[in-house]
Amino acid sequence: MFNIGPIELIILLAIGLIFLGPEKFPEVVKIVMRAYRDFRGYVTDVKRDLADELNPVKNEIKQLSRFNPEDYIDKLAGAVMKDEPDEKKDPELPPGESATGAGGSVPYQAHDTPKTEEAPGAEAHKEEEYPD
Repeated sequence: MFNIGPIELIILLAIGLIFLGPEKFPEVVKIVMRAYRDFRGYVTDVKRDLADELNPVKNEIKQLSRFNPEDYIDKLAGAVMKDEPDEKKDPELPPGESATGAGGSVPYQAHDTPKTEEAPGAEAHKEEEYPD
């Protein structure tokens, strides 16, 4: 956690002894050591709790990593393709005939274009000749 070597520790103890004095120094060291121990215990508990919560997720991920998602998608697509009919049926056609006919394309059907009726008086508004 903390990378304090023996030299740094001696320097910190010496500075603490100078500022606190020989009377309060042992009490402060006890408090600091107890707080450090408690802190390490809390950190250990948190790590253990996180590991307990995340281990099931890790196991699921390991199990899922054994599967190839592309193969799974291909299998699903194959199952969907088997369920779909080859030709879409037109409900108005007799059974056995499809909308595409024998040639595979929709036959051309000529449609009469509807005649537009002119509004009354439209003839009067047709192009009039203007004198030059």
